[in-house]
Amino acid sequence: MPFRFIAVLFLLMLSGVISRAQAPTHLRFYNDSLQQEVLIRSGDAVKFEYTGYLGQHEVLENKILQIGGNAVVLGQTMFGVVIPETQRTILLEDITGFRKFVRSRRALKTVAQLGVAVGSILLFRKAIDRSELSDTGDILLTLGVGIGTTVLVESLFPKKVKKRMSEGWQYEVR
Repeated sequence: MPFRFIAVLFLLMLSGVISRAQAPTHLRFYNDSLQQEVLIRSGDAVKFEYTGYLGQHEVLENKILQIGGNAVVLGQTMFGVVIPETQRTILLEDITGFRKFVRSRRALKTVAQLGVAVGSILLFRKAIDRSELSDTGDILLTLGVGIGTTVLVESLFPKKVKKRMSEGWQYEVR
């Protein structure tokens, strides 16, 4: 009796390993006329424009958790566990546009923000004599530098969807 239980357990585990090995590993977007392709795997950060279930236009930016035969699951994880509130499933046929972000994007953007912050501190200390500014002038200068640096960093790391299905992009799950 214990041998049968172990054998059945082993077969169930083996079938799970085999089904995982045959599961889709990536989503391939391709455009034959442009001779371009974009491979998206689990763990990649993406932004999708898609048609919602009521026909409304929706945009979602998150990390790919799972790629299925006809859908992708996006969401966030914390310590390897999916945060349920962030999990969304998008049917591939509903996608109207997409953008894949470089994996190091978050780190590069943080470094740029720190660099701009340090640069603005040095600007305030060395280049501008703040003792001659009124309180209003000081506030306006600080506000202007803050808005300017935000615009600079956001222009270096845009989030707009770059590729649209209407431009000849197609997909396949492999």
